[in-house]
Amino acid sequence: MQLEKLSQELEKQYQAYRLQEANEQTARQTYEQDKKTILAQSETKKDEYRTALDTLCNYLAATTEVGLAEQVRGGHYAGIKRSWPQASPYNPGLLAQMSHRQDSALTNEVIAQLKYVIGNLEQLQAQASKSIKGLETERDKTIRTCRSEQGKTLGRIQAMLFSEDLKKRKEAAVAEQRTASAIGPFSATEIPFGYYEWSLDPQNHIRSILPKAETQVVCNVGISLTQGKVASVEYAPNKERDLLGGLRRLMLNISLNTGERSRKLYVIDCGRYNDDILGPLKPMAGKKNSPIRIAWNQADEAAILNDVAEACIDPNKKALLVVHNCEKCSARGTLQQIALRAGGNNVLLFVTNVKTDDRINRHILSNNSLKKSII
Repeated sequence: MQLEKLSQELEKQYQAYRLQEANEQTARQTYEQDKKTILAQSETKKDEYRTALDTLCNYLAATTEVGLAEQVRGGHYAGIKRSWPQASPYNPGLLAQMSHRQDSALTNEVIAQLKYVIGNLEQLQAQASKSIKGLETERDKTIRTCRSEQGKTLGRIQAMLFSEDLKKRKEAAVAEQRTASAIGPFSATEIPFGYYEWSLDPQNHIRSILPKAETQVVCNVGISLTQGKVASVEYAPNKERDLLGGLRRLMLNISLNTGERSRKLYVIDCGRYNDDILGPLKPMAGKKNSPIRIAWNQADEAAILNDVAEACIDPNKKALLVVHNCEKCSARGTLQQIALRAGGNNVLLFVTNVKTDDRINRHILSNNSLKKSII
């Protein structure tokens, strides 16, 4: 699987994981809201029965059943209900009789209605508890499903990160790192330039759910000698030495390659306009008929860029152009035109740009299509 597609698939799995997380949260919130509604509805109905219970107990408190009234008000009626008369539906009209009448028949009727009211209060409580239990069961079922799906998603993510393809890339990169500093001869069609790291998780989404996940993939960079290529390198100041070392090895390997003897090498150190970028290769640049041409001022810079621009449209010309610290280039327009056209012919363009960060961002362009990677 291509790295870009793998990154997209990992992001898709991350979104699936977060969706299940959101579904679990929704299930919890729905439970709490529905529970609150059930309890509110139950309490509204209970309040009606509590009012009736209080009225009935007020009557009993004025009779010989004062003790019963106190027990009922205290909620201690479960054990005595068996000895009460048959429950009788609550009749609010009885209140008018209770205000001026007091006899045993009325007392028995009050107790019968009291039993009915208490029964309904208990039934309401039981119904509410049963409904809430059902909500809990549904909530817990949803949570189990969500967590099961999250586990499956994490398994898929881990399988992607430990795929055979990534394993082979890592092994190849380790081998490449051993030879990245070597000097030719190499293949007649490709020269190794080094390696870069591609972030499969540029937004750190995967690491937010798998903190120990290794999401950086080391990739080899080979420079084809049969087609144009543009490489833009952003480097941290403390990495400049390593970067220049790689560029020098590249220039030397191209110079040593028999098939590349006709390729012109151009070097522009923007702003400084000297040959320090060559390091140990300075003597080679100073020789007569040297393939390396240095820009010593802005005029040289413009002339070099014009020459390379011509090579971009001439299939018989080969060129390697290194533009160091391109942000200081005085002819950005021409440089941009070269970058657009280099992929069409045999022109290799390397531009560097300082980045005030501890990491190096390397952008490899092939056939004018940007592929981004981060170190």
